[in-house]
Amino acid sequence: MTPHALTPARPPKVAARLALFVFVFAIIASLSALAPATAAGKKFSDVPSSHQFRTEISWLASQGITTGYADGTFRPTSAVTREALAAFLYRLEGSPKVKLPSKSPFKDVSKSDQFYKEIVWLSKTGITTGWSDGTFRPSAKITREAMAAFLYRASGDNHWSSYDELFTDVAFYDKFYDEIDWMANEGITTGYSTGYGCREFRPGNAITREAMAAFLYRFDTGRGTPLTSTNCSPPPAPPASPTPSRPADKDCSDFATHAQAQAWYLKYYPAYGDFARLDRDKDGSACDTLP
Repeated sequence: MTPHALTPARPPKVAARLALFVFVFAIIASLSALAPATAAGKKFSDVPSSHQFRTEISWLASQGITTGYADGTFRPTSAVTREALAAFLYRLEGSPKVKLPSKSPFKDVSKSDQFYKEIVWLSKTGITTGWSDGTFRPSAKITREAMAAFLYRASGDNHWSSYDELFTDVAFYDKFYDEIDWMANEGITTGYSTGYGCREFRPGNAITREAMAAFLYRFDTGRGTPLTSTNCSPPPAPPASPTPSRPADKDCSDFATHAQAQAWYLKYYPAYGDFARLDRDKDGSACDTLP
């Protein structure tokens, strides 16, 4: 007895349809299995394996947060615009459904704009309120301090407050002090080392695409290194040179050479200006007619 002796034969059409179904299912299954590997292995021609943020940029692509540019580049050092950050955060949150309003929340963002939906979502979630003049300024470069505010609001942790002053260029009374301090404590940023245990955040600088990749990676995975304190001890500033007493008036005839006149001029000019009128043509050179 053969294994299928008791199985009734299928009509030819049914058997053909079943075979076609199995074939299509097998193709879909193989593509699904390959999709994550393809995304995870996406490479950009301008992000070599030695790149400082290669891991973070590859992760950004694997999560579908970025696809880079049509020419195969990521352009890591290019600045991030406000509309691009809206798109990054929207995709990071899983591209949720958005009920689009009949009127744009910002007067400089139209319904036909590429990232209209993402910007609307950013507004609806309270991550941005735009500018006081009713604009969003989508093509403007986003600053590091504004990015800190966006991530802070996106986290939902809106009750952070401390007086760490981890960065020498961010004072506790600055507008986005809490947001920047939160980023450091969460391990999303450590800023820039300036020596002597001191660090800067450089809040007004535009943020690059590679830095944004690193921030989003640490924000989502929690794999950053928290910065909770610093030991900033810069050396004391050298004492200021004492202001020389004002000498008696001089004339070019009082000097034997141009070099002597120039030395005298440079010594007293910072404190008193050209009171002796040795630089009549105002080119920074005293007594040009002297040898």
